[in-house]
Amino acid sequence: MTLSECELQMPILNRLASSIPASVASIGLMSIGLLQRRFWIIAVALAALMFLVNQSAAADELTDALVRYLMGDYARAMEMLTTLAEQGNAVAQLKLGIMYARGEGVPPDSVAALRWLASAAEQGQTEAQFEVGVAHRDGLATPVNGKLAMYWFQRAAEAGVTHAYSAIGEMYLRHQDVPRDYAAALGWFLRGAQEDDADSLYNLGLCYLLGQGVAADEIEAYRWFDLAAAAGLGELRSKAVTLRQAIGERLTPMQVARARTAAQDWLRTHDATSVASEPLVRTGRPTADTARLRHE
Repeated sequence: MTLSECELQMPILNRLASSIPASVASIGLMSIGLLQRRFWIIAVALAALMFLVNQSAAADELTDALVRYLMGDYARAMEMLTTLAEQGNAVAQLKLGIMYARGEGVPPDSVAALRWLASAAEQGQTEAQFEVGVAHRDGLATPVNGKLAMYWFQRAAEAGVTHAYSAIGEMYLRHQDVPRDYAAALGWFLRGAQEDDADSLYNLGLCYLLGQGVAADEIEAYRWFDLAAAAGLGELRSKAVTLRQAIGERLTPMQVARARTAAQDWLRTHDATSVASEPLVRTGRPTADTARLRHE
């Protein structure tokens, strides 16, 4: 029962009050009004109790659905998450979007994935906000729209999604809907680097290698690729290692030593944990889930 439902019960409460025997009613209108207020207070208290019970039950159902997902029971998890998502549960909507993107329990469906991710994003799920930004940036199940992509990336970044910092910087460098701005891109990459975001570190290396927003400097490029290799995983790490090695072959041993010392100095000065509480700003990359959407 919600508070609005309680309001619908007021006529019933009024009839209850009006049906009080005459011997009781003789105590006066003020006492009847007091009884009505007491009925109202009881109804509100019951509604609040029902709300808490319903919330607890929904939380239990969500936990059960997520456990089933982790156990690989995708069909049952999908069924339970769909029910919760249709009731407006943002976490269930996010997970459901991911499952549709990956094709877990259902055939891959980028349209359904985006629909559920967008619902979760509207409710403040930060990873969903980032994924919706990627969809608008790359045209995944929706037309390419750089303005909407920037909007969702910025919302994610403001909420602390560190890989959103790099995404915004990349928008300033190479998206058709955003005027090119090397200085703005560099600023976003630096903010991401302060959070030890591997994409931002890698992009800083590219900026110094190509002279985008800064003077070309291979020692600086080596430093940032060295940091990206340490922070990154998978393909990103491999690319950073390859470029670091290629640059290192052109530098003298003393220059390589300078670059590595600079990388260590950065780590000491900009330890990610020391700046985690700062409201830093934005950039990013598509996750594995949106990468799957891209190839559909």
